[in-house]
Amino acid sequence: VTPRITLLNVSPEFFQKTPYAHYPQLVTPSLVNQRKLYIIGCCFGIYHEVFVTVPLDSLLLTYEIINSSNRVVYKREIRKKVIERLVVGEFKINKIAFAPGEHLLRITVSGHGKPCRIQKEFFFSPVLTVQNIDDYVDLAIRPLRYVANSKEYRQMLEASEKDKKVLLEAFWAKRDPTPQTPENELREEFYRRVNFANHHFFNPFSNRQGWETDRGRIFIIYGPPDDVERPPVKKRQPLYEIWTYQREDFVRRVIFVFKPEWGEFQLVTME
Repeated sequence: VTPRITLLNVSPEFFQKTPYAHYPQLVTPSLVNQRKLYIIGCCFGIYHEVFVTVPLDSLLLTYEIINSSNRVVYKREIRKKVIERLVVGEFKINKIAFAPGEHLLRITVSGHGKPCRIQKEFFFSPVLTVQNIDDYVDLAIRPLRYVANSKEYRQMLEASEKDKKVLLEAFWAKRDPTPQTPENELREEFYRRVNFANHHFFNPFSNRQGWETDRGRIFIIYGPPDDVERPPVKKRQPLYEIWTYQREDFVRRVIFVFKPEWGEFQLVTME
C-alpha cells in the first residue's frame, strides 16, 4: 500500500468576496514552499490518492492533525472502497476548532500488512471576522499595535482573557463611525486588511504572519496602493517592489526590497 498526498489546500471562497480580491497587482500570493502549506480560513479541504499494489476490497484511512505540542487536536477515520487499485480520499474540515500556528497533518492507511503513514506540515491562521473575534481575541489584538496608542495596546495585551474581550469591544466602540447602526465599518475594514495581509504576505520560512511584515503593516495602515511597480530583475541587483498612493489628503511612494536571508520584502524608503 503506497499512499501519497497530492493536494492539501484552503477553501478559497472568502477571498473571492473581499473587495481586494480583484486588485490586479496583489492578487497572486506567494504562500508556501514545497515543505509547508499555509492555510488561512475557517475550513480547508484534503484530497489524496492511495495506490494499492495487492487486491483489496477496502482500506481504513485515519486523519490526524497534531499541534506544535505534539497533541492530537483532530482525528477522523473513514473506510473507503478500493476501485481498480485506487482509493481517493477527499473531504472538508468545515469548522477548524484548533488554535492557530504550526500543525502536522498525518494520514495513516491500514488494511493490509503494516500500516502506511504520510504527513504534511502546515501553518494555520484564521480569518478574523466580527463573528469569531472573541474566539481569537489575542490574534485580533496584536495587529492593533499599528493603530492603538501605547497605553491602550499594553492594557489589552496584559489583561485577562475576559477583560481582553471587554477592552477590545470598547476600543472599537469608541471608533465606530456609525454608532447608530449595528455595523462598525472601521473595524470591519481593519480586519479585512489584516486578513488580506495574512493571505498575501505570510513568510513560510519564519512563520511570520502577513500583518507582521513590512508590506502587511503598510497595507493595514494605508490600505491597497493605487499602483504597484515591480522593476525588471537585473543581474546582481535585488528584487524591488514600489507602492504608490495618490490620495486627496496625501501622496506616498513606498519602496520594498526583497531580502533572501529573511524570505520577505522589507521597507527601505517611504517618501
